[in-house]
Amino acid sequence: MILGYKKATSGLDAYWFGKVAGQDRKFIRVVCGLVLPQLDRETGAAVVVAEMFRSAAPQDLTVLDVATGTWPELENALGQFRKDLLFSTIVVDREANRELVYRIPGMTFGLNEVPCATYAGPEYALSEIGRSKTDQMIREGRLHLDDMVKDKMEQEMDQAAKALFLAVCWMQDLKAIYKPTREQRPTEKRYFGARGL
Repeated sequence: MILGYKKATSGLDAYWFGKVAGQDRKFIRVVCGLVLPQLDRETGAAVVVAEMFRSAAPQDLTVLDVATGTWPELENALGQFRKDLLFSTIVVDREANRELVYRIPGMTFGLNEVPCATYAGPEYALSEIGRSKTDQMIREGRLHLDDMVKDKMEQEMDQAAKALFLAVCWMQDLKAIYKPTREQRPTEKRYFGARGL
C-alpha cells in the first residue's frame, strides 16, 4: 500500500490519500508507534496507524501496516514505511529512544514534503489503561485491523500490541487539529444615499 500526500493550501488542511481495503480513503494524520528492542535477542515492533479525515465525527483509526523483528529488520521496515506511507509522527516508548530514531537509514526520506517528528508516548499507554482504551475503540468499531495486519501482529503479539497502544493513546491524547471552515456571513444590503435619512 502506498499513500499520497496533499500539502495544505489556503483554507484547506493537508491530508494523506490512498486505497485501503479496496476503497479510496483520506486521512488527517499518519502515526507510527514504535517499540525498540532493548535486550539481546529481543524483538521490536512498528505499527502505522492513520486517522480518517472527518472533523465533525468521532475519531476513527485504521492500522495500515505492522512490522516486527530484530533491530536490522525493524530499521528496514521503518525506512520502507517512511517511503510508502509517509508517516509524519513517530511515538516511542521512552524519551531516550527519540534521538535513536533519527539515525535510522531512510527516515529522512521526503522530509521537505512531509516533516517527521518524534514524541515519547504517554506513560500509561504500556499499562492496563492503554490496553483497555485500545480495546474500547475496537469494540466501538473505531479502530480497524484487517486480517493481514492481525496476522503480522501475531508474529510478535506482545511488542506489536505495545506499539499499537502507544500510537492509539498518543492520538487520543493529542487530537487532530482541523482548520476552521469559513462561514459566509450575511451581508446587509446598502442602498446608495439611504443612510442618515
